[in-house]
Amino acid sequence: MISIKKNREIKALYDKLLNAIKNDSHKFDIDKLRVFTTLVGREYPIEHNKGIIFYGRATNGWDDDKFNELEPVLEKEYWRPFFNLLYYFAWDFYGDSWRSKVAWSNICKIAPDGGNPSNALWYAQYDSIIEIIRKEVELLSPEIVVLVTGNTAGARWEEPFFEAFPNLKEIKSIKWAESRGYDCTATIFTDGKMKVLLTDRPEFRPIEAHSNALTTLLK
Repeated sequence: MISIKKNREIKALYDKLLNAIKNDSHKFDIDKLRVFTTLVGREYPIEHNKGIIFYGRATNGWDDDKFNELEPVLEKEYWRPFFNLLYYFAWDFYGDSWRSKVAWSNICKIAPDGGNPSNALWYAQYDSIIEIIRKEVELLSPEIVVLVTGNTAGARWEEPFFEAFPNLKEIKSIKWAESRGYDCTATIFTDGKMKVLLTDRPEFRPIEAHSNALTTLLK
């Protein structure tokens, strides 16, 4: 089993991040912020260039001390649109064992209790986000990364990921639906090994069609 939380290099990067937040000129109230660390399934593939990581936007009140394993989260929260999309997508690869073979992360590693980060908090952690993402992807060595941060999530969320991996090239983009005035899209990028799918938030949208659009891009 791969544990991101227990990795020394990851811990050092989070220490650096927390120090930057504490010493920032905006004087953030640390007690009202929540930290997120990537959670990994017990049977996540240990081979290089295998496995799937799903990235959301931010912690949104997540209590990092509540769970140390991914499976209990997915069993409890799978009905939420984000995790429901993860379920449909991962099922196509792993069937009944999907909960234990994926990883879940967020782009932002620190956010307020119950919301997304302000511009000040976003930029205070921006450089650390890039470093942490680069390291967690190196450790997990996924074949597929799904960034659920596209059009309907608002601008900027995926930027740190693409700064961490500047060699990613766009291969194809598709429009798979229209919803609430937005074109729902999915785009695939690759650096020759890792495949990165950039797509929209799943709220208020047909989850199964969304998942099918993602798997179609991989064919």
